[in-house]
Amino acid sequence: MTMRLKQKDKYPNRLVRAVVPASLLASGTANAYLGPGAGLGMIGSLAAIVIVALVVVLGLVIYPIRMLRKRRAGTSRDESDSQPAK
Repeated sequence: MTMRLKQKDKYPNRLVRAVVPASLLASGTANAYLGPGAGLGMIGSLAAIVIVALVVVLGLVIYPIRMLRKRRAGTSRDESDSQPAK
């Protein structure tokens, strides 16, 4: 029973492997005009992705440094407050 199921599963895979490359090779050129709006939209989207990636990287670098500064500033204040005034 399981042998039949395995054999049936192989045939659609072979068919896909034959039909997809054949259809890609048989296609002709597409005579279509994509106006400047599509290119500008793509450039704008790419710029947004790059900016977001830079902000994320900067945030990952700067946030720990800010926390260390706050921690150091907090400990220096605590030490100066604990000493008695003369």
